[in-house]
Amino acid sequence: MLQKSFLMFLIGSGVLLAMHGLNLLSLQQVWPVFVLALALFCQFAAFQGANRLLSAALLWLGGTLLVCGGVLQVAVLEGWSLMSSLWPWFIVGPTLGLLQVYLFKYRNWLVSVPTVMLGAVALVFLVN
Repeated sequence: MLQKSFLMFLIGSGVLLAMHGLNLLSLQQVWPVFVLALALFCQFAAFQGANRLLSAALLWLGGTLLVCGGVLQVAVLEGWSLMSSLWPWFIVGPTLGLLQVYLFKYRNWLVSVPTVMLGAVALVFLVN
């Protein structure tokens, strides 16, 4: 099953690279696509896995990488000067990962407490 997941990861990476055009000069502009592809692979593998603990870890990692990869892609395309206002989204990444773990794997208050705390901190910094 993991071999099929890895094959899907390679196909997805190829499609994302084909959408942006694959030449060495534009690779400086699309390197966060690899982070996004790894995030999607982790998300896909988390829902395919039978081991509940490993699936939860992959789900958390996938959610974190998904947000961080998106922030990095915006920063690369629009300019790194936006990082002064985009940095709180790096706190939203683990929050989204923990929220996914809570919603899809472990419905336990021990998972919801850090999710709410990180979400509140991220919201405070995003509003300011």
